[in-house]
Amino acid sequence: MEIQTAQTAASPTAAKPMLSPTTGRPKGTTLLEEDVIPPVYVKVPRLDDIISKALSENVQSYPALDHIPPEYLESVVTMLDPVKMNFAIAARYIKTEKFWKRMCVERWKLHELTAHGMSWKRLYCEKHLNHILQSYRPSPLEHNYRKLLQEVEAASPYVHT
Repeated sequence: MEIQTAQTAASPTAAKPMLSPTTGRPKGTTLLEEDVIPPVYVKVPRLDDIISKALSENVQSYPALDHIPPEYLESVVTMLDPVKMNFAIAARYIKTEKFWKRMCVERWKLHELTAHGMSWKRLYCEKHLNHILQSYRPSPLEHNYRKLLQEVEAASPYVHT
């Protein structure tokens, strides 16, 4: 006859206490302060901010600033990088004065808007064209010449002086 001890009497199917998934302690026990998981706060960007960013990043491919509602135009223009902006594309497709004002302010310190028909675009085109004509240097493969012609052609409708 076999004698049962306390170890052999407990069957593997005996009920184990239910553990809380958040604390790892048996259910029904009191929560301690260190057991509480702090909430995680995530800032979700607004949809119009996402769209403004996408428009500003793709303005070279889709220069649609003139079709953006005025309440969003300011945020798109402030996100643009004037250094990366292709002048020929901008001159042809962007009429928004806020854009041209920013381009002027970031490039030059003095702005005589009255001498340029009170137009920021005209001021920028005239000063930019003046600069590229004065700094033109011929290149062996005429790359500089072709670029100069593209920029002169793009600026020509807005140059009056």
